[in-house]
Amino acid sequence: MTIQPDITSPLVRAPVQAVDFNILGHLKWLVGTWNSPKGAAATGFNVMPLPQQNAPGGFVLKNFPYYEEITFAPIAGGAPNRGGTFTQNTSVLFYEQRVYVANNPAPAPAAQLQDTLIHAENG
Repeated sequence: MTIQPDITSPLVRAPVQAVDFNILGHLKWLVGTWNSPKGAAATGFNVMPLPQQNAPGGFVLKNFPYYEEITFAPIAGGAPNRGGTFTQNTSVLFYEQRVYVANNPAPAPAAQLQDTLIHAENG
């Protein structure tokens, strides 16, 4: 039995900040949580070459479909300019991303990887 990950809650949980969305320009349309299709409808495809001495060409490929969730949140406030005497206003977004194995047609145990978190990052 595979347990589906809970991707219904936002990854970013920050206190409410006053943000002037006008300074974000077109970035303001990204704010929120975005989910790609899951299971057989997944649109991502991972191609991962792994070094292996006894394989032709010196590597094997680990390929599988994936789905992901990404959340963008505005960063409010100013950022001091190092060495300067003024404050530079930021117009950037914080992001967090999670990537999961989608339906995996390979036989067990690889099929047991379905819905497994395989990558997470922020920035």
